Amino acid sequence: MVDTFDTALSFGLDPESAIDLDVEPFTKDPLYQQADAEATEFLRFVNSWTRLTALLNELSRGMGLHDFYPFVLPRKAVAKLHFIRMVVDFARTQAALQDTVVTC
Repeated sequence: MVDTFDTALSFGLDPESAIDLDVEPFTKDPLYQQADAEATEFLRFVNSWTRLTALLNELSRGMGLHDFYPFVLPRKAVAKLHFIRMVVDFARTQAALQDTVVTC
């Protein structure tokens, strides 16, 4: 998801401003931990991903092809993705702290 999203951004395709599709955004309700400091940023990413995949699906349909991304993100999947994001962020923080301790 992140690589596809980054590639779209690198070509100037910003799903938040360039895509006018009627997509209902996720709120904090399905998140693994609603009070997470990075929850808003995570939701921005997930909602942008949803808009991007909607656009890609429309392009595929316009060419007579199957949907590029034939999945709907269920609320439980969003919670799991948020949990994974939190684990990765924690691991990065711990690694950075470890590097700081070793360097000092």
